[in-house]
Amino acid sequence: MNTGFYTNPIYLEHDTGSHPENANRLRAIQEKLESEGLLERLILQSGRSATSQEIKLLHSEKLISAVEAAAESGARTLHTPDCIISAQTFNAAAHAVGSVLDGVIEVAERRLDNAFCAVRPPGHHAENDSAMGFCFFNNIALAAEFLTREMGFKRVLIFDFDVHHGNGTQHFFEERPIYILPVFIRIHAQVFREQVLPMNAEVAEVPDLLSMFPFLQEWVMKNICRSFMIRFNQNWRNTSRILS
Repeated sequence: MNTGFYTNPIYLEHDTGSHPENANRLRAIQEKLESEGLLERLILQSGRSATSQEIKLLHSEKLISAVEAAAESGARTLHTPDCIISAQTFNAAAHAVGSVLDGVIEVAERRLDNAFCAVRPPGHHAENDSAMGFCFFNNIALAAEFLTREMGFKRVLIFDFDVHHGNGTQHFFEERPIYILPVFIRIHAQVFREQVLPMNAEVAEVPDLLSMFPFLQEWVMKNICRSFMIRFNQNWRNTSRILS
């Protein structure tokens, strides 16, 4: 099986200090892969920076300019206190989008069987014209949009497995046909017992799969820190596979 592993030193230069979303997240992933002898079995990819036109598939020119200007000006945050900015934030965020796009293209065109994108900053909170919750550009939503708009895919599943609800991803696709289907498993509902981002009412609108299917609760608890891959049923032909 050919598994692509996308990462790049530029992601470590998005400096968030001691914030929980920091460069050590990616260092820990790579160190674990190396210590387990897994890195040598992956196809290492450095990715690329997305173009403005690619980012504008879902995001406004206003947001793109705001992220770039904030990084260049030395601003410390953008839009919300948890969206920490540094000199390389714009470059890292654009590169994260480009790497995820490259990953889905390689899988879609069958040069890779699957791909894992160890990129940052993350993306699923980012809205059309605003950064939110550590996120500036919505990497996975842009990938799904690219597959349907540019590559002619009929169906794409986004499996969002996270402590936090992916509000940006929901809002991009909630009124679209089922061609792009975001599925959210909100771990915090059973595990963390506390209010976490995004602190808004929309979370109640999203079905909690752990409540709907209680048998998943034990699985989540046993596998929450384990890397995993989603395989789609053969009936989901013309569907891309990627976890980012």
